[in-house]
Amino acid sequence: MRIFKSTEDFKGQKVNRSGGFTMLEMLVSLGIFSIVALVAVGALVRITSLNRQAQSLQTAMNSISFALESMSREMRVGTAYKCIRSAAFSGSDLSHGLCSGGGDNKAVLFKSSEVDPANPNCHLIYAYWFDKTGTNPLSFRKSRQTVCGGQLISNEASPLFDETNVKLTGYELDVIPESKGYYLLKVRIMGYVGKKPSEQSTFDIRTAISERISS
Repeated sequence: MRIFKSTEDFKGQKVNRSGGFTMLEMLVSLGIFSIVALVAVGALVRITSLNRQAQSLQTAMNSISFALESMSREMRVGTAYKCIRSAAFSGSDLSHGLCSGGGDNKAVLFKSSEVDPANPNCHLIYAYWFDKTGTNPLSFRKSRQTVCGGQLISNEASPLFDETNVKLTGYELDVIPESKGYYLLKVRIMGYVGKKPSEQSTFDIRTAISERISS
């Protein structure tokens, strides 16, 4: 280490100025950092959107699958599958009725395994409605008789899933005879989930339900 005794000794010595950044280097660094940050934020937003979309679709699938599974369990031990085109039904006499397609068929009815406590010989009737009234969206709902011969009305049926996030666009009902007097119901439900158009996902679910008790 060299010690200068006076300012005269310091004269003529070179000063090292290579330890800092120039303004140009700072600007280039900030520009590169801004581009990388913009790309990273865009990717994060996209991943978040895809994750939200996937969760919405999974929730919808779980809700609809649960509704169809509940419907299947009840109808497998029921009898007399029948489609109706009206928005109401009353009575206790129900026989098989073939149907195909959607649109005109508003509900599929069947005699459940549940009996009226006041009349053990009478099985209560359940109904699953696919109905669209006025400007209201297509709905999938359920109603059941509480007494033998009671009235079933589409508008009084209970929704089977959250209709604010799941929108149905179409359905198909097919009741066809099988061998030995058994009948088969085929159900198809179409729709989409998600409120924003950019986050919507469509679905098309199908299932088949067969009688286990011949009527």
